Amino acid sequence: MTESVKLSISIVVYKKYDDVLLAIDSIERFTDKSLSKRLYVVDNSCYADDNHYKSAFLESLSKYDDVEYVDTRKNLGFGKGHNYIIPCLNSEYHAIVNPDIVLYSDVFTSLTSFLDANQDIGMTAPVLTDEYNNVLRVYRRDLTVLDLLCRYVHLNLLKKRIDYHTMEDVDKTKDFDCEFVQGSFLLLRTEIFKKVRGFDDRYFMYAEDADLCRTIRKFSRVVVHPETRVVHKWEKASHTNFKLMRIHAVSLVKYFMKWGWRLS
Repeated sequence: MTESVKLSISIVVYKKYDDVLLAIDSIERFTDKSLSKRLYVVDNSCYADDNHYKSAFLESLSKYDDVEYVDTRKNLGFGKGHNYIIPCLNSEYHAIVNPDIVLYSDVFTSLTSFLDANQDIGMTAPVLTDEYNNVLRVYRRDLTVLDLLCRYVHLNLLKKRIDYHTMEDVDKTKDFDCEFVQGSFLLLRTEIFKKVRGFDDRYFMYAEDADLCRTIRKFSRVVVHPETRVVHKWEKASHTNFKLMRIHAVSLVKYFMKWGWRLS
């Protein structure tokens, strides 16, 4: 097992190496050096070992002594990719981070201190914003069949329901409990991550974050800590890409099969 650290971080990448390098650079630049950490880059890209693009990426990573590259040699999907490094974890806290995030402040020191001070909270997250500091709609109440309908049928009469699902009625300048936090940036106690065996890897991609939140909430709180903010370049790819839309739909069916087909 690797040397014990306060914080471990996993980033799963699929081909978009440039995004990952920007994310890592911001993490290294803004995280206080006194916070011991290890960052795992889990590569699902399936590139051949002699790929020039991959070689350049590995060379860029080599300048960081706390970054470890892990090649899965196949596309495991989002949750299973993050789970891949669970046997390596020897940390107090673990962060699940998307490759398309950018830090502009010491988010990790703030979030780990928040969990240090609140033992009843098992998982936390910052406020995610776009590049113009607009808060993204990534904080939700538990999924229902009606919310699935709202996702794909954009009718004005459903706006009130969409606003309810995305917690527009909640003051996001103060700490708030959240049933479903998007998995783009999560920080949880490593002991809990191991206890629940990470993400349910029956989901290839999408809905695994809703599932994880719901699992953790069985015995611990999930709380968003707005003192911290992170920029997320949210592409919403499954809204426009048919293949990803299909994967998302399959994941949602798995979610409802597991948790029940609640209508509203």
